[in-house]
Amino acid sequence: MLGSNDPGFAEILKLSDKAVGAGLSDPERERWRTLTEEFLRVLQNISLSGSERRKHLRATTGLPVQVLSPAELRGLLTSSIGGGGLAMPMGDPPPVGTSLELSISVSQRQTPISVKARVVWRRPSPNGEIGAVFTGIDVGDQDLLEGAVIKLLLENRVAGY
Repeated sequence: MLGSNDPGFAEILKLSDKAVGAGLSDPERERWRTLTEEFLRVLQNISLSGSERRKHLRATTGLPVQVLSPAELRGLLTSSIGGGGLAMPMGDPPPVGTSLELSISVSQRQTPISVKARVVWRRPSPNGEIGAVFTGIDVGDQDLLEGAVIKLLLENRVAGY
């Protein structure tokens, strides 16, 4: 799946381009989900540090995030993101279980992606960080995030896994 000569490699890249562009049809989405699950299994065999629990691919990237709720949190940058959630540094991380409303800026769209999320882990200050799982995200927006992650991973030859 990772080799550029593998037919799955070209297919997942083609579908990723569609996911970050015009969007996927339902049959394409079904095939793409199968390919991304295979890709995730390959990556889990490369590095097991936390990846065995993942249900979505994740890449290290700094996307601007505006925390809309709770209001006391401010705009941040992600440290990693995937179709199922994100991690981001925070000076004073909220408790596990905190519900978040986020606006995520991506280069592929003029308008940010709106998501609801829930904090599932936190690292306290001084190097505070949270991990949040998406609890409400439009399927097309999830496709866009996963497509961007796949493109990042394949362009960097799965750096970080």
